[in-house]
Amino acid sequence: MLLFALAGCPQPPAPPEPPDLARPVKVEKVAPPTPTPMPTMAEVEVAGVVDNRAAFKGDVLAWITDAPCWQPATKSFGSSKTQPNGAFFMEVFVPQGTSLWVCAATADGSASGSDDKAPLAGKGLGEITYPGQHLTLKKGKRVTAPPPAVPLPPLPKK
Repeated sequence: MLLFALAGCPQPPAPPEPPDLARPVKVEKVAPPTPTPMPTMAEVEVAGVVDNRAAFKGDVLAWITDAPCWQPATKSFGSSKTQPNGAFFMEVFVPQGTSLWVCAATADGSASGSDDKAPLAGKGLGEITYPGQHLTLKKGKRVTAPPPAVPLPPLPKK
């Protein structure tokens, strides 16, 4: 009976053969990962302050534009009324790679200023942020608000 019991016991597996290190090993080439494509639009956030805002009466507005401030062909991607302390924040969506300028003026256009860090780059993934922008208003040639870069749709008729 003992003989039958021993005959049914499995044998432990033999240890594996050591690798032959003298023989080259075939390595399969793997293609590099495909980079994530850039979205067609960039989300840009600009925050800052009009430094001498208190020196001027009335509202002060800030714009993000597609060209240097106060040029005839310059268009606005967005605008914001500044706070009484001169602070402003704007968020715009622009085509990737767009150069951006930050402009500010009194509501009557008698004083204006622009960001000396311009142009800013509207390019990247996620939110592209430009905090701490500083503009200084100066009296000078009267300016007018730049028109929108994308015309607004007409209001529905009632």
